[in-house]
Amino acid sequence: MVEYNRRVEEVVKSVRPLLIYLRQDNIADHTRKVWGSRGQAIERELVGNMERTPYLRRRRLRGFEGVIWIGGENRIARMGGFLICSS
Repeated sequence: MVEYNRRVEEVVKSVRPLLIYLRQDNIADHTRKVWGSRGQAIERELVGNMERTPYLRRRRLRGFEGVIWIGGENRIARMGGFLICSS
């Protein structure tokens, strides 16, 4: 994994990224694992914040399923598995 991250860094360093998001194979399982280690309060806060965004509201997406839909195959896979946000 460390070597993979170094290769990704080398490829994108010219765009000076602020964030590199590496796609998980199973977003739901990964999210549950992360939120499970951080506690229910974090899950409630993050889901609540995301449910208030125009993006989720327009699509009538709610709860864990709505959050997962954003990061699902229908979004990030189109970008080749990673998303780069640069300045």
